[in-house]
Formats: sequence, C-alpha cells, structure tokens
Amino acid sequence: MENIKEKILALAIVVVLYLFVAFAVNTLNPVNPAHFVDPENVTMRTNLIALLVLGIVGMILGAFFINVESIGAGIMGGSLLITIHGAFWFYILSKSDYERLALLGVTLIVLVYIGYKKFGLKKQRKI
Repeated sequence: MENIKEKILALAIVVVLYLFVAFAVNTLNPVNPAHFVDPENVTMRTNLIALLVLGIVGMILGAFFINVESIGAGIMGGSLLITIHGAFWFYILSKSDYERLALLGVTLIVLVYIGYKKFGLKKQRKI
C-alpha cells in the first residue's frame, strides 16, 4: 500500500508543479492573449525560454538533490511537462530552423547528461 501512496504523491507533484510553474511564469510576465501565437511576441518567447530553463533545472534537482524517491520522481515528471510545454510552443513560434535545432540539441544533450550521470552504468563491465 505504501508503494501506491508514493506513486500517487509523485503524480500529484507532477501535476501541481507543472501548473504552478506555468502559472507563475505567465503571472510574473503576462502575455496579451490576442498576440499569443505571434512569432514577434518577445514576452511569449521569453516566457517559453524561462519554462525550458526551469524544466531542465527541475529535472537536475529531482535527479540529483532530492533523496526521497516519490518527491524526486514527482519533481522530475513535473519538470518534464514544463520542458515539453516550453519546447512545443517555442518550436511553434521559432523563426528559423536553426533556433529549433539549437533548442532540441541543447535539451537532448542536457537530458542525456543527466541520464548518464544519475542512471548510467554503476559498474564497469569486465571484458
């Protein structure tokens, strides 16, 4: 039963963290809804970059600094949703393929680094 409670706690953290960060970014730097999908909207682009950075920072915190499994997993899951949200809209609003390529490349490199450092091979194989 404890395992189910931990999973529910992790899922609750995922949802609430995502909603909290998305709402906080839009509250602190409001976007005019009439110009929401305008690629020239600097405020929107700034918010999306902030979401990406916060998502990646949250994944690092969840992976390396939170020792309670359910809380760390919840923070990583919420951060994943934040990163997806920011990446999706930044990709839609991006002016060039180079911006898109840079966004996806940097995000991929950071995620692979996190995975390798945190979950990589614990023991080296004997040849």
